[in-house]
Parts: sequence; structure tokens; C-alpha cells
Amino acid sequence: MKEKIIICADVIAEYRGKIVLVQRFTSPAGIALPGGKQNLGEFLCDTARREFFEETGLILETDNVLSTFADPSRDPRGRYISTVFVGRANGSPRDESGKTKVICLKADELSGVKDRFIFDHREMLEKYLELLKTKKGGDKLWQIR
Repeated sequence: MKEKIIICADVIAEYRGKIVLVQRFTSPAGIALPGGKQNLGEFLCDTARREFFEETGLILETDNVLSTFADPSRDPRGRYISTVFVGRANGSPRDESGKTKVICLKADELSGVKDRFIFDHREMLEKYLELLKTKKGGDKLWQIR
């Protein structure tokens, strides 16, 4: 039997000097990067923008790709492969009724929620923040063309 692979996009976006996160109320509950599953025929960067808007009400301007996370054990629901997009958010945040609450935190505030992240979203965010600390960290991000 073939394993079903779900393709996803997650987003690390800055909004007014803070990182946009969501508190998920549905299973699995916890703090997450905004994102979700790719629709059939949809470009992955469009998945990132759509899911980001659905979960936060914010418009995403994508700049880069951080990485693709494909560890078979990263999601207990099944084989989910996620590409992490990096960008900037504009607009007015709004929660996705009954599903998510938007949380915007400065980088130094993230340690207070680090144990509440779902899946490997903390690892994704830590990889991003580590790249930003290095002088040429931005050069290690893939540019979106």
C-alpha cells in the first residue's frame, strides 16, 4: 500500500517587528506557524499566502523559502511535508473563528511559549532565527523568483 503524502506550506512572517503565530484550538492544539495543505493545482507559494490569510487575516508578501521539512515523524497525523516561506505581513490581524487566535511576538518573547509549539514548528522558527543572527544569514534563504 502506498503512503499518502500531504504537501503543505508554513509561514514565518514579520508584522510590525513581531513574528506572526497562531494558537490552534483544533487538534492538534497549540502554537503554530500559520500554514496548511496545498490544494490540487495550486502553486505552493499561493498555498502559503492563502493559508496565512485564512488563519490570520493578514496579506503575506513572500520573500524567501527557509527550507522543506520532511522528517517522516514530524506530524503524528501522517506523512506531511512542509516548505517554510518567509515574508512580511500587512493588514489587520483577525482570528479564524473557532480555529485560531493570532499571536504576534517579538523574537525575545518566543522563549516564553517554546514548549507550546506543535510538530516541528519550534525547530522551523529556531532555524530561521539562527540564520538571522549570522551576518550573511539572509544569503542562506532561497529567493523566490
